[in-house]
Amino acid sequence: MNECHYDKRMDFFYNRSNADTADEWSGTTLVIVLCFGTFFCFFIFLSNSLVIAAVVKNKKFHYPFYYLLANLAAADFFAGIAYVFLMFNTGPVSRTLSVNRWFLRQGLLDTSLTASLANLLVIAVERHISIVKMRV
Repeated sequence: MNECHYDKRMDFFYNRSNADTADEWSGTTLVIVLCFGTFFCFFIFLSNSLVIAAVVKNKKFHYPFYYLLANLAAADFFAGIAYVFLMFNTGPVSRTLSVNRWFLRQGLLDTSLTASLANLLVIAVERHISIVKMRV
């Protein structure tokens, strides 16, 4: 019998897959996750904002390499936003998510990781090209 379970919450799927997840987090676990998560997200926002501001403000940084660094900082800044969403939708809360919110959470994480890795790849290629040109 084929059925579509698009209107179910994620606990329906967790129960069917026998996934081992925490049903409850103690108060200290929740506080630790939220404190560390908030600190790291604030650090991500602040440090990447400083990089973007430095590239935009300083004329010495108006070269392709620095634009790529600013682009990486922007990708990491938006990854920080995805981590905030993840932080409040993880652990026992993930069982109460709708299928759409679960896919949104997973999509934000996958997209932010892919954007950061793609930026690092482009920076590596640009550095390689500049070194090869310098050698010739």
